Amino acid sequence: MPIEIDHRKRTNRETLAEAFRIEKILAKQAAGKALWELGELALDYELVDPNNYLQEVTNRLSKGVGVLVGINHITMKEPVLALQLISDKIAPLNRTVGVSALKYFDKRRFPGVLFYPIASATTAYTGLDLKGVVHDRPGEEEHYLEHPEAIDGLTPLNYNKRVGRHTAKELRRGKVALFAPEGHRSDTGELQRGKPVSDILKLGGKECIYLPIAVVPPIKGKITPFGAK
Repeated sequence: MPIEIDHRKRTNRETLAEAFRIEKILAKQAAGKALWELGELALDYELVDPNNYLQEVTNRLSKGVGVLVGINHITMKEPVLALQLISDKIAPLNRTVGVSALKYFDKRRFPGVLFYPIASATTAYTGLDLKGVVHDRPGEEEHYLEHPEAIDGLTPLNYNKRVGRHTAKELRRGKVALFAPEGHRSDTGELQRGKPVSDILKLGGKECIYLPIAVVPPIKGKITPFGAK
């Protein structure tokens, strides 16, 4: 016997709520498209790859091998530049996981109140999978314990491990993961000691490879708002 659906049972309020939800999604995607295109116009990069590492990376990806990308971190521009590079040369962003500080996703505090709408719109447009981790810097663990994400009873360490397992799972599925091994922007412009990545690589499968990317500013340590190469 066929199943019949009576659309008349939907109230006007439900219909309006559904229409509003769809409009909200479309508006967020449109905003993300505008932000992404603005970033491409405002920031430019010059690719130097003398050893053809990117060719090796794309070859591995075509065979289902995951790629963990690590970048240096001087300003807020490096992640955007790296995502542009990944999108242009390596894989679409809907096959990419980006790992960032959890504080950027908290709408209740600075800088999350500014960053979250931008990140939300951009991910809606690009399909980028953004994950937040708890910084080991002073005050971050205490803040995390008051964060909605802590409802599950996870300690900051276990929460970060869960994000690591998710990232490794996506690497095993032949995706790209992007993070900054230093864990925080350098205060001096010099490269800091990196966090260990061997565990993520190990969980990502024996064929998983690590691709380090050096973002070199026009003048070392100087923050240039536009036209960076």
